[in-house]
Amino acid sequence: MGARLTGAFAFAAIFSLSAAPLMPRTAAAAEPSGSMLCASGPLHLAAAECTDTRVVSGVAFYYQDHPLSCEEASMSMALTHQGIALSQDQILSDLGADSRPMYVDQAGLVHWGNPYETFVGNVDGNESDYTGFGTYYPPLVRVAKAHGARILAYGSMSALTIYERVLAGHPVVAFATWDWLWHPRHDYISFDGRSIPDQRSHPRSVLDQQERV
Repeated sequence: MGARLTGAFAFAAIFSLSAAPLMPRTAAAAEPSGSMLCASGPLHLAAAECTDTRVVSGVAFYYQDHPLSCEEASMSMALTHQGIALSQDQILSDLGADSRPMYVDQAGLVHWGNPYETFVGNVDGNESDYTGFGTYYPPLVRVAKAHGARILAYGSMSALTIYERVLAGHPVVAFATWDWLWHPRHDYISFDGRSIPDQRSHPRSVLDQQERV
């Protein structure tokens, strides 16, 4: 993807394959106008203005198999860079799920599962009605490592760090808001008492970097 990461970015996991080559290409010839964004340009920029693109090669493209399997689809794609074939359903099975329904206490606080530990809710559910949520990076890292993946770094990191890693040939699974814009947070309390940041993030596999010249 060639979207511009902004302050809405939350956290990421950087997958590594030794000696992974960068594949240069001309962005203007590859995508329709407006579908690719340059890192140093405005948020909506015609693809014709992105003339220097570096793409991490050797990564398969997958659609989501479920309405809320965005994390699993992104990780499944990133793992193919290391020759690891792991389906979204296999990742979900390894993650496990906390299917307990959320509840609201007397103070009006929402209590639900802990995405730092497992998948929360139903992968075919909906965030808006609290029937499904997702998972955060620690369970994904656990599953990836269990299947032999090499991960350079994970946790909170800047957009600049992500760009640098992609330019070095490493795919990144990044969590950001679904439309790349700032949204009010809807934090809740997990059943085990942890404060869970919730900005309706949407994981993506970051595979390319466009630069204006």
